[in-house]
Amino acid sequence: MHNSIHRSIALSACASLFLGGSFAQTQVFVGSSVAGNSDPWFLIDGDTGLLIDQGSSPRTNNTDGAFFHPESSELVVASALGEEVTSAPIVGLSPDFQNPLFQTAISGGAVSGCFYDGNFERIFTQSRNSSGGTAHILDGDPLSPTYGAVLHTVAYPVGSLKFAVSEDSSLLAVPPVAFSGSVPIIDVDPDSAGFLSVTDTATTTIPANSLGVGAMFSPDNRFLSVLVFTFGGGTSVAKYDRQTQTWIDGVDVLPGFQGFPLPIGVPLGFAPIRGSEAALVADAGGTLGLLVLPGDNPDDWSFTPLQSFLGDLDGIALSSDGARLAIGLSDPPRLIVADASTGTILSETALPAGTQGLSTIAWFDDGLNAVAYCGPGEINSTGASGELTAAGSSMVSSNDLAMTASDLPPMSFGFLITSLTQGFVANPGGSQGNLCVTGLIGRFVGPGQIRQASAAGDWTLVTDLTQQPQPTGLVSIAVGDTWNYQAWYRDSVGGQASSNFTNGVTINFR
Repeated sequence: MHNSIHRSIALSACASLFLGGSFAQTQVFVGSSVAGNSDPWFLIDGDTGLLIDQGSSPRTNNTDGAFFHPESSELVVASALGEEVTSAPIVGLSPDFQNPLFQTAISGGAVSGCFYDGNFERIFTQSRNSSGGTAHILDGDPLSPTYGAVLHTVAYPVGSLKFAVSEDSSLLAVPPVAFSGSVPIIDVDPDSAGFLSVTDTATTTIPANSLGVGAMFSPDNRFLSVLVFTFGGGTSVAKYDRQTQTWIDGVDVLPGFQGFPLPIGVPLGFAPIRGSEAALVADAGGTLGLLVLPGDNPDDWSFTPLQSFLGDLDGIALSSDGARLAIGLSDPPRLIVADASTGTILSETALPAGTQGLSTIAWFDDGLNAVAYCGPGEINSTGASGELTAAGSSMVSSNDLAMTASDLPPMSFGFLITSLTQGFVANPGGSQGNLCVTGLIGRFVGPGQIRQASAAGDWTLVTDLTQQPQPTGLVSIAVGDTWNYQAWYRDSVGGQASSNFTNGVTINFR
């Protein structure tokens, strides 16, 4: 099943400005890698920097990947030394690490990374051992009876610390721990005739003593860029053109080496920017920079330092709207939330002394997944179009959705309507506006739900997601539902009583 749950992150033409919405209430998970078999983790308020919770668990032993599931809000964590992927529901303010989804005892090897694919509701992870690596594709639907079960596996002859999935979820790339001439690219599109086939890229001159630190596909899947650290040769980016099946000749760092050199130390953080051929890169020296790789001409490529921080940058992660960056640092250990376009520090959270390996960071966005449609509404008697907006959260568990209608005739009465189905009916019942919902339409006309506009022409209704009106009664909204809302209000035309409608708002609940 295809879901449009990904939010695009746009980069300006000069590739220096991030376009994001306003900050939503967020939480940031930080995993670590220290001595022992029960490594500490931290949960931090991404808006204020407040340390919400902390703990340690064998299931966070050498944490090597994490994400918050967009449908269930649970935290999913990969443990390299624990050789498992664990689902941790948030109970109160604390993640409960009691539910291993996947364990590599069936194949052996340390787990490396985990990634949620919303296009096909899958979870990607991989294991590695002395003979190479294996990609594991799991059932990622939390409502499925086989949630976490292995759907497919693909073995490849290289070990890898990182992997990259294309934006359309059709390709998987595995940059090797030690280069041996190629980078496996795997077809992971279940609708493709080549599903699960492995294609080795054309031979590259990247030296064998090089480590693949990260990778990203271009939005059109033509190019694969690999961040490389070569022992004795520094940091660079190698770019492969899938159309011509060749590696692009960059500026040589070593004789015969196809790479674009970066003026940084050992790269420890890599955060691709969706919808572009750009990424944020951090190094062990505390440098944060913007890497831009458009097309196939190295003369157009660039690396721009944004900020220098005290200590080693262990890991970085972009917020879902692309506006902020979470940065894990050592010496001293702390989490910094910074403006993604400038590196300017917005908050800083001190972590316990001795905490190291803060390379796993995941953002939880408890914000609103709402989109306006069918607008603007028809002009009303004030000369403006009534507008409906949403605030709060689209998380069913939060149950704090508020709808505001504005630019209405002052003191006019109105109410909210809702349906699972969008539609368009011009001037229903003689209204001067347009109805933007159809099918089974519910009306919020219970006690206190019919609203009167203020003198400024607005009203707000806080809804209860467990009591959504439908013609047959009240129903509860479920995770995965998409509901549509519109405000219907009294108006007048030439002094004659009439009605009008705002635009519609559609919300995908998580």
